Amino acid sequence: DITQSMAVVVIVVFLFINGCTFYLYDALVSTYNAKLQATLLEEEKECYYNQCQYMQQSEQELSAFRHDIRNQLDMIYSLLKQDPGKEVVECISKIEQKFEENTPFSQTDQIALDSILNLKLSQARQKNIQVSCNSSVPHDLKLDASDMMVILGNLLDNAITAASQKTEGAFISVQVSYEKGMLFITVENSYSGKLREWNGHFLTTKSNREQHGYGLHNIKKVLEPYHGIMEFEHTDHVFTVNIVMYCTPSKS
Repeated sequence: DITQSMAVVVIVVFLFINGCTFYLYDALVSTYNAKLQATLLEEEKECYYNQCQYMQQSEQELSAFRHDIRNQLDMIYSLLKQDPGKEVVECISKIEQKFEENTPFSQTDQIALDSILNLKLSQARQKNIQVSCNSSVPHDLKLDASDMMVILGNLLDNAITAASQKTEGAFISVQVSYEKGMLFITVENSYSGKLREWNGHFLTTKSNREQHGYGLHNIKKVLEPYHGIMEFEHTDHVFTVNIVMYCTPSKS
């Protein structure tokens, strides 16, 4: 036999224990998810940084080759104009057109920025996606290579995936500019018109969702130290991401 007050105490104790159990469970799940996402973020940053170094080396070699061969083609083209041979002229014109197509999309002297833009936009063009890029930032601007890899890498990967699903008129447009201590990044792309959105967040449309969907979350984490913001706009067939982050030029 127990009194009513004892019964109340026992019930309260049991409720307290249950509450603590649920709290510890939620805390463990949150900690696990945080560690998982941090690991994915670090791996992604390292991957993009290594790719950046490789692309910078290739870019320098290609620029030197392009400079030399263009001078030779210009000289040959001038000589042939004096005594033209139609087939030869057309052949050289095609070669020069090929060089124009291989001209870097971005040439700001920012290693991380140029490398990732040139790499990803070249991949987009190989998929028959129309590409345009306008990048203009100071060469002494303090940009962390790893952070740029995460931000631009994820944005452009998403843009390429979305634009590739559009059968006609696929395009990607990139704008990067700097003004009064703020770096502005805008990525606009065509898409099929299908979006998955839940509670104000865009979800991945890829089939293996467990392995995807971390990109935008990782971008938000990278933007935090810069007090940056990321906003989305979309119409029926155009998706736009706008990013503003605070950066300062390096002190000499």
